[in-house]
Amino acid sequence: MSYNLERFQLSDYDLTRFPGPKAGEMAPDFELTSLDGGPLKISSFKGRWLVIETASTSCMMYARNVDKIGLLRKKYPDVEWLLAYVREAHPGGRRPAHTSVGQKLALAKSLQTDFGETRQVAIDTLEGDMHRAYGSLPNMAYVLNPDGKIVYRCDWLSVPELERVLYQRPDTECNQHTLTDDLVYPSVWLTGKILWRSGFAAIWDFLRAVPKLLPAHREADKHYRGQKKTDD
Repeated sequence: MSYNLERFQLSDYDLTRFPGPKAGEMAPDFELTSLDGGPLKISSFKGRWLVIETASTSCMMYARNVDKIGLLRKKYPDVEWLLAYVREAHPGGRRPAHTSVGQKLALAKSLQTDFGETRQVAIDTLEGDMHRAYGSLPNMAYVLNPDGKIVYRCDWLSVPELERVLYQRPDTECNQHTLTDDLVYPSVWLTGKILWRSGFAAIWDFLRAVPKLLPAHREADKHYRGQKKTDD
């Protein structure tokens, strides 16, 4: 299966799996590309707290939190924020799967105009080296301490949980699954706007998947609850 999915299919994701580095481990280093075309290594943030979020122009789960993250940044000015631009979550005719670094870079720049994104944005490689190593989900969050160690990670970014971690540091060390009932879902208006920008194929693919989305997330909840009982 190609990394850059040409169409969205829920079957391409296993929501019960969150591979990649865990809390307590050192964050793997990767060289990304900043919006000015220069290299940007994750290790260059050592010495400072860092929040990494993965996103794309067609990811509604990312878009739903942009304004809230902006407010959180003001509360924690000592924290660095990096938005890692990965593959399109819902590719369509207008915003298709990435086929070149130049195309991916151009789409990443549109986050600033389309969503008012003010964080530092960097693109992953065309084959998603960093994204695949960190878990491959569309909207993950990682918090790294100044030593470059992961103190928190989450499969779906939750702003309240992220704020708790930033408030409690450096004591927090947690692998988090965001439960379905705790997810803040994007509005119908925002979902439609993003899918329309992406194209008709993105709209069709999403509508086909809607009946299966909630059951898939509930199944993930069940899995992680069982895993927690085993760990305890």
